[in-house]
Amino acid sequence: MAGFSYSLYVLHFPLLVFIFAWADQSFGEVRSASLNYAILFGAVLLCCVFSYGASLLSEARTADFRKLSRRVIDYLTGGSRAS
Repeated sequence: MAGFSYSLYVLHFPLLVFIFAWADQSFGEVRSASLNYAILFGAVLLCCVFSYGASLLSEARTADFRKLSRRVIDYLTGGSRAS
């Protein structure tokens, strides 16, 4: 899970707020213990899956972005960096 830890760190709180607000609207604030556990485990699973998907668009492309930004900077400054 270290490969998408930053995405998980950034996204888990807003996702959990959204999921629990949805659960309160859909099921009410007074729920059975088993429904609460199902919502909790589903929310954790959804956060992990969503964060992993988001990391494929961001964290997994860090090296590509770094190369692109170096080329743009070299082009704009007229210099060439030794890698």
